[in-house]
Amino acid sequence: MRRPSQQHPILLLLLPALIACHGKDAVPGSPHETTPDLCPHIRLLDLDQDAARRSGEPGQHEWWNFFAQDRASGLGISTIFLDGNMFDVDYRVALERHRADPASHPPPDPSDYRLLQLNVHKDDRKLFSSIKLPPGAASEFDTARPYGRVGQSWFEGRQEGGERVWRVHIDSPDMFNLRRLEADLEYRDASHAFTVAHGGFFAPVPGGEASGIHFAVASPVVQGRVRITDRRGRITLDEELSGGGHVDHIFGRFYCDLACSYYFGRVVLEGAGEIVYFHHYFRDPETAPHGWLVRIPTDGQMPRAHAITEVLESSPARGAFGLDYHEAIEIILDEGGTVRVFMERTPASEDWPFQITGAGRFDVDIPGDIRVEGAPGLAEYGYLDGLDSPLFRFLFSLMDRFPWFP
Repeated sequence: MRRPSQQHPILLLLLPALIACHGKDAVPGSPHETTPDLCPHIRLLDLDQDAARRSGEPGQHEWWNFFAQDRASGLGISTIFLDGNMFDVDYRVALERHRADPASHPPPDPSDYRLLQLNVHKDDRKLFSSIKLPPGAASEFDTARPYGRVGQSWFEGRQEGGERVWRVHIDSPDMFNLRRLEADLEYRDASHAFTVAHGGFFAPVPGGEASGIHFAVASPVVQGRVRITDRRGRITLDEELSGGGHVDHIFGRFYCDLACSYYFGRVVLEGAGEIVYFHHYFRDPETAPHGWLVRIPTDGQMPRAHAITEVLESSPARGAFGLDYHEAIEIILDEGGTVRVFMERTPASEDWPFQITGAGRFDVDIPGDIRVEGAPGLAEYGYLDGLDSPLFRFLFSLMDRFPWFP
């Protein structure tokens, strides 16, 4: 496979007249309204459907993921609010014991395992990271509206006229209490959220109907400020952020109970929207791999979902913690399109025994819609059994030994 050049992506073909599924316009009066027959694979969502949905059943998890990046300055920030943290080894061990011997081990309460995960990077260099809550941090997640709080940090979704706006406020130390991150970000979306209809991403697997992934119809425009200070109050970063972003909401049964591995990615199409894909290899041996690629135009226009029929892997590699993965994949779509993905690991990449995430370069060819080479984005491979590997459990146990400086 040819590795794309590093030059600024060039749009080779774009049909701007494609507004909605199958080339039909959305219902007049709102750029994101539609009727069911226009986009049979897409289901629009009301704002209250992004309220907390996790049940008290053990083995449930939920998160709200907010990402923002200013490509001009190189500044990026990732904020994830986790309620029933699937990555928490203590939660996983408690669930294992309960499932093996319910009489002796009570079911773990998902609300006991919450987390605010934070990462700030600039020019592929991490400036701030936290995967541990400060002592005594309280949390709450509202079932009536999209609102959550962990410690002094919170997120909230509101409908303002025809726009959906997410506001994220961060005021949190890192996991050592050596630095503090303060940020106020506004994700102005101008759209509904959506999911794939008829059970969505997890419908093919038994028991997956109550689990879901929600995305924004349009790539949000993000404005805000990010500030990092050290323990002496000295400012190490204080910058405005103006750029693009990504919002998603995942909930339901443990991801790893449904799938054993997956591919995920986001492709930024300069001036032409975004592409998001998810492809799952399911835990149930009778269920074939299944996934969707969603083409998201600009300005809240209706997305179009393409079923993924096959993923071809090449360029095998190995992560720092021994996870085998492929640097290049080719995604084959049901209507004849292809997306070639090339993952490039940088100092800002995530590298774990269960996940490899890196900068992606994408060649996209969707007939009748768009052809682009070298589009930037994010590429990820997840191997969910790695969450239960002895190596990851050992690494997780080290967090309890991290010194918390008073």
